[in-house]
Amino acid sequence: MYGRKSLIEILEQVKKVLLTDWNDLNFVIGTNPEEMIEIKFNKQANDIDKGLEIYMNNLISSNSTIR
Repeated sequence: MYGRKSLIEILEQVKKVLLTDWNDLNFVIGTNPEEMIEIKFNKQANDIDKGLEIYMNNLISSNSTIR
């Protein structure tokens, strides 16, 4: 598992990437009690659920900052 400082750095990097790519979409990013990253998108994002799911899967698998 990552150290607390590393986890905070990872959160900051993920947030930066999301703000760059989805700057018009409101979201909250943080960790759960198991220190897993959670991203919650504004309810208005429901109309783009599938596109957002595809984007997040691609981000996780191919973005060198996130991997």
